[in-house]
Amino acid sequence: IERADWHAIVAGRARAEATGFQEDSELLQSAAAALEELREAHELEEAERIVTEMNAKLEELRRQENELVGPVHKKQRNAIGKKILSCRNCEDFVSSQRFLKNPEEERARRIACARELKKRAEEERKRLLQRQREALAELHAVLEASDEDAVRALLVEDILEAADVEAAEAFLSGQELRRKEAEKDAALCEFSFAGMDRRTLFQASVAINGLLTEKYGLQEGSDFKFKVVAASNSVFVAFCSTAAAEEVRATAAEAARNTAVVAQAEVRGPGAFSHVPDATLQGLRRDAEGLRARALAAGAAGQDTLLNNQAATVSSLGSRSSVGPEDAAERGGPRPLTAAKSTG
Repeated sequence: IERADWHAIVAGRARAEATGFQEDSELLQSAAAALEELREAHELEEAERIVTEMNAKLEELRRQENELVGPVHKKQRNAIGKKILSCRNCEDFVSSQRFLKNPEEERARRIACARELKKRAEEERKRLLQRQREALAELHAVLEASDEDAVRALLVEDILEAADVEAAEAFLSGQELRRKEAEKDAALCEFSFAGMDRRTLFQASVAINGLLTEKYGLQEGSDFKFKVVAASNSVFVAFCSTAAAEEVRATAAEAARNTAVVAQAEVRGPGAFSHVPDATLQGLRRDAEGLRARALAAGAAGQDTLLNNQAATVSSLGSRSSVGPEDAAERGGPRPLTAAKSTG
């Protein structure tokens, strides 16, 4: 302040505010008073500096433009021309020119502009605050609805506070984890019988076996395996393929209409299974993977057999086409015609 250094005072005031000095403190009031005394001289000095530097820059650009003669430099001249126009219309340059012509008028215009900018900034702050409140309410609603797309949209908008961002990202991570778990269980199906006694549950498992065999043409041991889970009153079925499990889940209720005990079941898929011990679920997953591996191996063996049969057929046809003249005669076939020898 004693040196009357505008830039040093501005920097010192910023540091004081950052360290906790109040606006009405003696130090900051002294800084404000010093800046007010220096303002007119600083503004004049700053305007002269900006105008001098910009005029020098414009002069250099015009010199470069004038040196570029001929059509070969047309694009480069156009680019320099655009840069010249941009410099001439620069807000700081135009304002500084106006200030040098009429300092009082330009100062009043700057004050009015500053007030307008402050007003707009305050309006934007209030708008963002209101939007944050709305976004928080939206986040609670979309989390409740498990709407991943809406959660991602709120994150892209970048309007949520840090704690809410963490909650949104945790939700998305959980959804991804559930998807991966569901992929593991895609070949499983649950027939849930709420409140059923164990004896009837065993009868239901027999009925399900019959349903899968008769209605779907599947064979136990090769196409599916089932497990009675008394703890959840359920019969779980592991299939050899995801497609088979999906088909059963989609059509079992209709297929079991005439099977009274099975018709009582609620058919469930991945993500909706009853709570069962993790070891039970892991065992069912291993069953599904084992069935799938055997089905793939059987398919590969069948393909090999088909290829071997095709090769044998081709070989047989090839051997038939290589029959010699003598063989043809022995089989009663006509001998091929041969050229007569000359006796002359």
